[in-house]
Order: sequence, then structure tokens, then C-alpha cells
Amino acid sequence: MRGEGKDAEKYLIKEQWHRVQDIFSVEGSEFDDKLVAGVYDGYPISTWSDENAIYTIEGIIFNKSELDIHDSLREISDGFSIAAISKFVQESDGDFIVCIYKKDTKEALIFNDELGGLPFNYYCADNEF
Repeated sequence: MRGEGKDAEKYLIKEQWHRVQDIFSVEGSEFDDKLVAGVYDGYPISTWSDENAIYTIEGIIFNKSELDIHDSLREISDGFSIAAISKFVQESDGDFIVCIYKKDTKEALIFNDELGGLPFNYYCADNEF
């Protein structure tokens, strides 16, 4: 979600135990791109980056190691290939949402597991995602 934390809070905070957490922020980009999530203590979310992209997984993938997940998402980030995304989703057991933000093009790819059980909300301001 792009925007300031206070704007995000009015859309994401529905219960007292929820809080808004910055997942990543790309300062100096044209719009100071930011991804935030509504989370609770112990919520399973992880973010890492390399020279090409920032990767975030919300939720859990049970049948893949961290290294396998990282390698698969790096492969997907190379071209946002539908075949690579489909293969990853079909072979991954869990409840998850993935966000891959490409640093050079400032494009984001967001996809979820086959059942899509985790909610995904987005916010637009001034015709921007």
C-alpha cells in the first residue's frame, strides 16, 4: 500500500490487536513507494532483497525451504513469467501472498496461493496504486 502510515491505519486497523507495519519503502523513487501491512504480534511475514528486487512473503509455505523460495522468486523476478508464477503457486503448499518489487522498473508483482485465503487490500490516491 502506498501512502503514509496514518492513511493506511484507517483502512487496515480493524481490531485493537492489529497494527500497521512498514514492509518496505523505496525512498527517492518518484512516489516514495511503500508497502505496508496490517499485522499482529507473531504474524508470519518476511522481506529480503537483492540487487534487482525486494521480495515479501506474507503467510506460510510449508513444503519449501527458505533457499528454495528465494531461488524461485528470483527466477520469477527475472521476467514476471506466467509459467514460472504458475509453477511456483502449484508446487507451494500454504497460505501466502507474494510481492516482488523490481527496483529498476519500479514494477510490483503480487500473487497469492491457489485458494487465495489471505485478504489483500490496496489503496489508491491520485490514480496511483
